Amino acid sequence: MCLRRPALLLLVALAAVALAACGRPDQVLEAETEGVYVDLSELQYQVQVSRQLNPGDPADQPYLRGLPAGRQELDPGEAWFAIFLRVNNPSAQPQPTATEFEVLDSQENEFFPLPLGPENLYDWPVTEPVLVPPGDLFPPVGSPAAESSSAGALLLFKIPIASLQNRPFELIIEGPETDPVEAEISLDV
Repeated sequence: MCLRRPALLLLVALAAVALAACGRPDQVLEAETEGVYVDLSELQYQVQVSRQLNPGDPADQPYLRGLPAGRQELDPGEAWFAIFLRVNNPSAQPQPTATEFEVLDSQENEFFPLPLGPENLYDWPVTEPVLVPPGDLFPPVGSPAAESSSAGALLLFKIPIASLQNRPFELIIEGPETDPVEAEISLDV
């Protein structure tokens, strides 16, 4: 009987480790529309809105600030495409945001966000993660991105106009290296 108890405890411990490796049972990794939270690591990501930007519209011009050299102009047949994203940290610890994003059209064409400079007040940093404080949001409340009509930080893409016909678009968000899971959100283009 003395041997059974340690064996049983070992079996329970192994089962707990195996279940922990499976992720949370309530974890949402796919959303069929914008506005639904998806879970990556300890953060919850939500697309507030996605849309084409019009560089001739004064309301859209602030979103186009801080573009890298040589990338400020559209080539013929290209359009600016914006995704406004928000993240919630329900955990008790600071958590890093994702920096790896891609958009796929229905023909499996891939598009990646442009890094934007510090003069863009709406930018989602794609070169360095942001630590989101426990129980807080990114973009933070009171920031220009959070207070804008889109209520999210900007991921900016150059997309061929022809690809706008290849819907639906899918936003793929890759988790950090410590949790290499992907989440996918269908976009309402």
